[in-house]
Amino acid sequence: MRNPLLATKVRNNMNNLGNYDFKLKNIIINGQKRGCSGFIINKDNDNIAYITTEPLWQPLFNQPIFSTKVMYRAAISTTDYTGGHNLWVDENNFYTILHDFLDRDDMYEFDGCKRRDII
Repeated sequence: MRNPLLATKVRNNMNNLGNYDFKLKNIIINGQKRGCSGFIINKDNDNIAYITTEPLWQPLFNQPIFSTKVMYRAAISTTDYTGGHNLWVDENNFYTILHDFLDRDDMYEFDGCKRRDII
């Protein structure tokens, strides 16, 4: 199994790419660090994405299904856990794709999420 992608690593790598604020927490189950989840806010345009780096587990074989995949989606606020469509990206491309996603002017339409300014 891969090393978990934890909040500190996500913060450090995203801060190298742009101006972001973070509301991330590590996912720890029975003392085992599994990844992180939470929100990343682009300070330049106020776009928000929800992410989770915890691998999906296949219950039948107790193995990760997408051990190197990271889920992200548009969020209306830092309490929006339903947001837009789940989008998956390989961990190797995660930072650049998330940076581009958060930088889009049409991020909410692209992801099928309701726009914040009309809510």
